[in-house]
Amino acid sequence: MNAISRQLLAELESELRSIHHETTKEDLAWQNKSPGAALGQGTRAIVIGSAVNGVFCAGADLKERKTMTKEEYGFQDSTNEFLTRLRRTFTMIHDSAIPSISAISSIAFGGGLELGLATHFRVFGPGTTVALPETRLGIVPGAGGTYRLRELLGETRALDLVLTRRKVGTQEALRIGLCDRVVGHTLKTKWTAKMPDYIRQFVLQCAIDMAGEICEGGPATTRPVMNMVRGGGEETEAEEYEKVLATEDRNEALQAFAEKREAVFKGN
Repeated sequence: MNAISRQLLAELESELRSIHHETTKEDLAWQNKSPGAALGQGTRAIVIGSAVNGVFCAGADLKERKTMTKEEYGFQDSTNEFLTRLRRTFTMIHDSAIPSISAISSIAFGGGLELGLATHFRVFGPGTTVALPETRLGIVPGAGGTYRLRELLGETRALDLVLTRRKVGTQEALRIGLCDRVVGHTLKTKWTAKMPDYIRQFVLQCAIDMAGEICEGGPATTRPVMNMVRGGGEETEAEEYEKVLATEDRNEALQAFAEKREAVFKGN
C-alpha cells in the first residue's frame, strides 16, 4: 500500500527535474545580472506527504519488482536500474537548494523512511512509526538510508536501527533527532486511532505551514542560507553574505523596519 512504483518514481523525478530547471534558470539570470532577474519567483519550498491514511510510504513496490524484466530497462539487472533511479531521485531532493519537508503521520518503512531522510525536515504526527526492516528480507537499505541516517544520528544509532530493524515511534524519533517537529501530540491516543484522515491532513498542513514560515523570509536569502549551513565554513558564509548585502530586498527590509510595516520582497 502506497509503495514506490515505477510510475510514482517517474512522476516524482519529472517534477523534481522541472523544479531544478526552474531554479537553474533563476540562478543563471541572477549571476549574470540580467534585467529583471530575481530569486524565489518559482518554487520556494517542497512538501512531500501521503494522499492515503495509514502509510506515508511503504517503500519499494515488491510485487511490481517481481515483474521487472531485463528487456524492459535495457540493463542486465532491472532491479539495479530501478534502484539507481531511486537513489538519483532522492539525491535530487537532498542536494536541492530548495528546502524540502516530509509530512509523516503514520508508517514509513524501508524506502519510505529513506524518502523522508532525503528531505531537509521531517514533521511527525503522534502515531508515526519508522523503521528500516530490510535485513529481515535478506537485503540492505539501498536508497541512501544508511549514510543519511549516519549523518543525522551518528554511526552507533544508525547501526542500531539498521541491524536490529526496530521500529521507532514519535517521541524517540524526536529525542534522537530523527524528526524535527512533532505535531498533534496533545491529542489523546484513542482519538488519533479513530481519526487517521484528520491526523494525516493535520500533519500535512503543519508541514505546509512550516514551508510558509520559510517563504516569509526574503526570497534571495533561502539558497544562500542552504549553502552556508550545509556546505560551508567561514569563507562560504562571507561570500553568501556579500551577495545578500547587495540586494534591493535588504534595503527594503531596513526601510520597512524604519517605517514599521511589513517588507515587500521581490527577490532582487
